[in-house]
Amino acid sequence: MNLSFYSAAVGAEQQQQRLNVQSNNIANISTYGFKAQKPSFSTLMYGTIQGANNGTLTRGTGAAVTMADTDFEQGTIVPTQRALDYAIDGDGFFALYDPRTQQTSYTRDGSFIASVVERQNAAGETETVKMLSDGDGRFVLSDRGEAIELTNETEKPAIGVYTFGS
Repeated sequence: MNLSFYSAAVGAEQQQQRLNVQSNNIANISTYGFKAQKPSFSTLMYGTIQGANNGTLTRGTGAAVTMADTDFEQGTIVPTQRALDYAIDGDGFFALYDPRTQQTSYTRDGSFIASVVERQNAAGETETVKMLSDGDGRFVLSDRGEAIELTNETEKPAIGVYTFGS
């Protein structure tokens, strides 16, 4: 079968993937903390073959989307009038700790809430505290890797009271 058919089919499929990335960017443009992605292409199976008079000929089958790079440029900071919403001006991420999986993930979305957590104090009594979280059960970590405890929902958090992990 004609190899140009395969090159055209591969190219069409890769352009569809590029459009999928751009559609995702458009669909999420108003989402707080969203960062657009840019597709990167690379060549597929290109090589050289020996031609007439010891010349070389390039032979290959097209290009493919190898990855979608995330654009981390500063976006517009939008005031929300919510006391527990934060924005990052410049570089950086919020660290989130998930106690179920014991993993840390990172985000630029600073729309946080107060989550109620029960824990044992030094005397062995159960106490209730409010922790800064993302609403999905993950707790926001300070720059020291400690969960951020809230002293009052309308106040800014007190840092360094509750530590996760071993």
